Amino acid sequence: MAIYFKRIGRLEESLKHAKMAYKIRPTLLATRNLAIAYLTSGKRVDALKYLKEVLSYNPNDIVTLKTVADVYLLSGDLKAAENNYQKLIDSGRQSASIYSNYSIALSLQGEFTNALNFAQKAMMLDTKKLPYNLTMPIYFILRAALQRPKVYTLKLMSSLILRRRTLQNNLKKRKC
Repeated sequence: MAIYFKRIGRLEESLKHAKMAYKIRPTLLATRNLAIAYLTSGKRVDALKYLKEVLSYNPNDIVTLKTVADVYLLSGDLKAAENNYQKLIDSGRQSASIYSNYSIALSLQGEFTNALNFAQKAMMLDTKKLPYNLTMPIYFILRAALQRPKVYTLKLMSSLILRRRTLQNNLKKRKC
């Protein structure tokens, strides 16, 4: 029922049914569905609790690791986001969105050189998808920010806000 209500946009009912299913039998599927219900309802802190539980079942679940990293990034916990993106990269996972989001986490911490490196990797990996289109402006602003940080901080922030909105929309659609 939780999935049905999510699909028709009745998010509070979806969350209610996901909670009931989890309470009756906290399987991996029920835990994932509850995390998704919390995410789509905008309740990131609650979602993180259940995403971490999913990872306790399968610590190498790439989609869940990425979702956790993205939630931390959106929540402003940049060190946790950085650590989780680094785990994904260390696992050998190459993805334009992982590199792009990692570059955002780094740039928000003032690590412009590393951020530029990962933004470039994101652009090189996949030139035909959305992350490229969003990473390219960030890449050029980061390059300029290395030379004149005060001038380009506002431009970088506006590009990152656009990326954040896209990330929020992607999280709502994701099936972790």
